[in-house]
Amino acid sequence: MAPIIGGTSDPGIKTLGNFESWASVIGGILTFSGVSGFLSNTQDFYSKADEDLETWRTFVRQWRKRYKNKPVSVTSLFELAQEKELLSELLQSYHTQEHGQKTSMGQKLSSMVDRNIGGYFLRSKGKNRGGSKLYHLEKHKSRKG
Repeated sequence: MAPIIGGTSDPGIKTLGNFESWASVIGGILTFSGVSGFLSNTQDFYSKADEDLETWRTFVRQWRKRYKNKPVSVTSLFELAQEKELLSELLQSYHTQEHGQKTSMGQKLSSMVDRNIGGYFLRSKGKNRGGSKLYHLEKHKSRKG
């Protein structure tokens, strides 16, 4: 019962970033219960996350090249992604209809707001006259000192 109550000191239990205590307790419980493989796919997870982020960096570079820091609609960004053949990688969506793909694009953009992607923050910039959301890029200002 010790692993369940106090975690485990087993060096074979994997941890996850700042969640060492949590991972130790959960890993101990699972190990004690006979379940193996806890957090064994973290390397695959991080690899996939790096690939996804690299696609977004490429997209942001293309966005910056074309629109600078002007507010841009989801439709315009959708067309850019489609033109640069980044759409399927960005969306990872099952939508086959353009309207569904644009909706998915808008959702993805919303989920990336305020994130630093390749030195630029993706920011929400209100709506255009037609009521469509607008986004722009803001260069990350590194702190000196």
